[in-house]
Amino acid sequence: MTSEYLRKEGNKLYLRGTKKGLSPLLAKARLTGALKYYHQAKTSCLDRQELSSCLKNIGKTHYHIARIKANEFGLCHVQAILSEKEKLKIEDGIRYHAKESLSTLFAAFKHGEHCQDETWCDKLQSDIGNIFSDLVAFVGFLNFDRRIAAMFVLAEYMMWKEMKALALLEIATVLHQHSVSSLEQQDFRASLRAVHEMNYPLEEAARLTDHDEMQTDVRVLKADASYQQASAGEHLQFLF
Repeated sequence: MTSEYLRKEGNKLYLRGTKKGLSPLLAKARLTGALKYYHQAKTSCLDRQELSSCLKNIGKTHYHIARIKANEFGLCHVQAILSEKEKLKIEDGIRYHAKESLSTLFAAFKHGEHCQDETWCDKLQSDIGNIFSDLVAFVGFLNFDRRIAAMFVLAEYMMWKEMKALALLEIATVLHQHSVSSLEQQDFRASLRAVHEMNYPLEEAARLTDHDEMQTDVRVLKADASYQQASAGEHLQFLF
């Protein structure tokens, strides 16, 4: 069977799996079936054009599976009935599909930018930007430490400097919010740890971008981090 035939069979399941109103279980089953066809098609590609199309389809399918899992996990009544082991399994699934989506979409762009037409490349670039924003939101449902780890993974796979800088700023912002929350709860060590962990994403974001607005954000967050560090350190000294 040709790569084109397998890709078309995958497309049929993909379209059926992304219809509105489907149960999550049925949607995931159809999308998983689509992935199998796309991976088979990938091994049968004759040129970079076919390969880039396969990779694009694989990346978008992983995105939709991550979206379904995140929506399921985000429902409070679902979380209330899940065991910690079940929650961890869903979290791992969200992280896996988010990572696979982004890495595969960039691989598609890399293979397609010299063989696909301009419209295809422009559309994929736009899709990657939108999908990246969604993926960052999806991992927001994870446990705090796993959320930070997942955001670092997504930032690592982001090939565009400005968007990588934005992702790193988002990580620093989440860490700052956690530091503030920990300080309010009088967990001073957790507050200091979060402040210290802000340093790398802020320094890396500052290195990657020349945008004045983002550089201002970096300076503001650094100032906030210094204040948080002083406050938490003062409370610890008072305790001991």
